[in-house]
Amino acid sequence: KDAARKIEQAEGRLFHSFFWFRLGDSVDELAPYAAYIEEHERGTFEIGAPTDHVLKITGQAAEDFESIARRYAAETKAQPSFANRLRQLALFMAVPFAPSYDLKAYERMMRVPQPLQPILAADADVWRREHGVDCQSSKA
Repeated sequence: KDAARKIEQAEGRLFHSFFWFRLGDSVDELAPYAAYIEEHERGTFEIGAPTDHVLKITGQAAEDFESIARRYAAETKAQPSFANRLRQLALFMAVPFAPSYDLKAYERMMRVPQPLQPILAADADVWRREHGVDCQSSKA
């Protein structure tokens, strides 16, 4: 939702790149966000959280939100200044001119394998069992 917004139209779902995508990002980089947004809206990433996945993969505990926010706030691009405000205004004004992608058509063209009966993770009994969620409880 933060990365991009969905646009519903009669032809199907189109994906409109949001202004924070850097110029030059390809549709290959944008395509996975459609599934991510649906999963995020369903609360899939909240099921069984917090986890120790970051620790298992990196060997270091995940940073807390305050540390991440503090580091970002210290960056030059986050400091209040006329130049930063002007840059953000220009990016905002460019949003209507950013390209839209028909991701379903792109995936067909690239022959991306599709499941016969797609199901979101939070609705899949196997996924719920693997994540220690009661399959009989109301689904997210």
